[in-house]
Amino acid sequence: MLQLTGFGGVGQIGGNQFLLEDGEKRLLLDFGQPFGLRGRFYEEFLKPRSAFGLLDPLTMGLLPPLRGLYRPDLEPPAVELWDELRGSPAYRDLRDVEISGVLLSHAHLDHSGYLSFVRLDIPILASALTAFIAKSVQDSAPSDFEREIAYATPKDVSESGLLATGHYRRVAAKQRTFRVFGCEGLSEEAMISGRIRRAPGPCPACPWGPRRIPAGRRSGPTLWTTPFRAPAPMPSRPRPAGWPTPVTFGCTA
Repeated sequence: MLQLTGFGGVGQIGGNQFLLEDGEKRLLLDFGQPFGLRGRFYEEFLKPRSAFGLLDPLTMGLLPPLRGLYRPDLEPPAVELWDELRGSPAYRDLRDVEISGVLLSHAHLDHSGYLSFVRLDIPILASALTAFIAKSVQDSAPSDFEREIAYATPKDVSESGLLATGHYRRVAAKQRTFRVFGCEGLSEEAMISGRIRRAPGPCPACPWGPRRIPAGRRSGPTLWTTPFRAPAPMPSRPRPAGWPTPVTFGCTA
């Protein structure tokens, strides 16, 4: 039976977090930051403590208590967090459950912001434009564990017993997998890693060829993509010849 559960974005500002289930198949729809709820506890100079990982966001109700969904390197040390959250009505144990991915509607932080906490092996399903904007937002902002949407620097327990991030020259960032749809010229799994790779050969929907997009100020990804044009006004259906054909998740060459 098809079931849709709203863990956020219902009766609040931001924080769209939905879980779509159909039998054994599960797909998250967005995973954003709840602006209104977060504003009750935090502001510009008061933020969740990164040294405690998931502790503050889960305790304050900013994240739903979905065990097994979040990055293991953000598990707070020496805290029996999940035992305390087990009594929550929203508690779910997803450790033995496969999440097919997160369908990201667009890159606004109220829809994408808390992807930072989601396991890096869960792919993000999005358009090329959404993937590029998500990475650009992270590249151009100060380092923040609430903003690690496209790539994340793993944390480890320091000598003080708290979580700490290693120096960027010694600890490599780990990249998320973005499965880009909407353009046949992109590879099936466009990785925001060393580059977003364009599939070899010309793109039948975008015949004007690939373009290099410079990376952000960090020593991170260089993006390669096939440029696209947005017509004005929007074309009437049926779509004209040469217009990018909608495809299912995971483009092929």
